[in-house]
Amino acid sequence: MSLIEDFKHMKWLPLAGGALLCVLGLTALVWPGRVAKILPLCIGAAILGLGLCEVASGFLAKSFLPEYIPGMRKLQGFVNVAVGLVFLLNRTLSLMFIAVVLGALLLAALTLIFNDTVIPRITSEIEGLFG
Repeated sequence: MSLIEDFKHMKWLPLAGGALLCVLGLTALVWPGRVAKILPLCIGAAILGLGLCEVASGFLAKSFLPEYIPGMRKLQGFVNVAVGLVFLLNRTLSLMFIAVVLGALLLAALTLIFNDTVIPRITSEIEGLFG
């Protein structure tokens, strides 16, 4: 069985992930101070782990993928290791980074929503006034 076929049989995985995110969201609402202290550590550990796996993958990729460029995987891994260490060592900077990214995502989502709904309606009303 291939890896993709294995994931097809794991229908519980997205449900478990969604339930976990709901519990974490409710926890953040109930104890925002504690979550603000723990969140950068959890994200930093996850990014650091991902970076280490990518660096190892970059060193091992040459053996099973000869046409693959392992330098890019190593570079991505080293960048993720650095970002993970920053998240682990500097909580204030990490929380500011999370706030900026969430703000940028919110602005992008609102831009997409308004481009699809409000702006066409306004332009059609303006064209109706002059047309």
